[in-house]
Amino acid sequence: MGTSHSTTQAPDIFPLSSPSGGEITVLTMQEADCGMGHYDRRDVFKCVLVVKGANALHYATRSYAIDQPALVFTNRLVPFSWEPVQGSVEQEGYICAFTEPFLHSAMRGISLKE
Repeated sequence: MGTSHSTTQAPDIFPLSSPSGGEITVLTMQEADCGMGHYDRRDVFKCVLVVKGANALHYATRSYAIDQPALVFTNRLVPFSWEPVQGSVEQEGYICAFTEPFLHSAMRGISLKE
């Protein structure tokens, strides 16, 4: 599976809100324009619920085909790219981005780097 990595700066698709205890944003894939391919932000953690559509998730040495419903968590310290597969059905799902303070508000004393 070939990879295509974009080096252009993408617009910020995650304007974070500020609920008590940290920041979190949830968007549909349509609202984010399946913007996972532009995840160069390292200040947020990402979680994606894929409901419909085919996608490719690329890390430095491995690629994964996601062609059925899946829940994907990414580590903000590990670079990756995400791309919808050409010709697949329209992407459906949700993308959640959240900050470390948001996680710490619920996980006191747990290190996210471990």
